[in-house]
Amino acid sequence: MNTIINCLIIDDEPLARELIGTLLVSKPDFHIVGKCFNPVDAYSLLLNDTIDVIFLDIQMPVLSDVDFLRSLKHPPKIVFTTAHASYTADALT
Repeated sequence: MNTIINCLIIDDEPLARELIGTLLVSKPDFHIVGKCFNPVDAYSLLLNDTIDVIFLDIQMPVLSDVDFLRSLKHPPKIVFTTAHASYTADALT
């Protein structure tokens, strides 16, 4: 029996949201609960749905990825995404 992994994609770049979504749709165990432009838009999904994994862009408008994560009492697993190699080290600290 397969366990479904509920995913949320948060990225301000439409192309990045679509690319991540396309990759996830090809995997039968992953279900995309939503795609958001910024972390603020994601709060309602996190309150109303079970989210197992967030695909989170490192550099976000409105609210930074770090501030967003710190605001979550019980954050799900996080996969940081970025098109900028210079941000990679920040995400790992």
